[in-house]
Amino acid sequence: MIRIVWLTASVALLAGACGGTEPPPVKRKDQRLPDLPRYKLDRGEPGDGLVDAPADRGVDLRRDRGADLHPDGYLPPPAKCGGSSPIRIQEVATGQPDYFALVNKGTGSVDLKGYRVELTGIDLVLFTFPAQSVAAGKTLYVFEYKTGSAGDLSTGDNIPFYDSLDSNAVALWDPSGYLVDYVAIGEAVIGLPYGASASAIAWPASFDPKAQSFQRVGSAGACPTFKTSDWAVKPITRK
Repeated sequence: MIRIVWLTASVALLAGACGGTEPPPVKRKDQRLPDLPRYKLDRGEPGDGLVDAPADRGVDLRRDRGADLHPDGYLPPPAKCGGSSPIRIQEVATGQPDYFALVNKGTGSVDLKGYRVELTGIDLVLFTFPAQSVAAGKTLYVFEYKTGSAGDLSTGDNIPFYDSLDSNAVALWDPSGYLVDYVAIGEAVIGLPYGASASAIAWPASFDPKAQSFQRVGSAGACPTFKTSDWAVKPITRK
């Protein structure tokens, strides 16, 4: 009897030392594990054009909100509507290099200083625009890292879009904190500001991220209700 008890205790101690029988978490091929470092934190001032991260907000917004949580578990800011900005998201390109474009639908030039975007996909990147004028009717392209052409902006870091078969989102705020625009692409709506509504644009079966992008074709939606009918897949506008 003593020998049986001793053997049972030894087996239990050995199992505890080995961490049990549960397998380690599986890392998707295009995702970081939750405990690995993400993007650098922006320690500059708003409007300096540096990449930001949720920790810089100084508020822990962890809650159980399901699909609209950011990949790092932080709740998106609320959808404050009522602004008058004529700037809209014009294009989202998920190939390499990733980029997005903004268009000025107004009648006068707009300075983007202080505008912010949240780019959600395999990770979360926040970008605050530096001083940058966009003339009426013109489009501004924003590329990842230091790519793009003369006249374009770059985030200086990654734009975390999936090429296909998963979820991406772009949300745009003006300097006063008004939600200007939002678009979701893929399997689910993610990073949706609280109080807004939207559906995700489904990946086309034959989508080619090197040759196609998602582009605005209408303006029926506005804060707080954004519409997939405003978007279509078209040949990419930039290489």
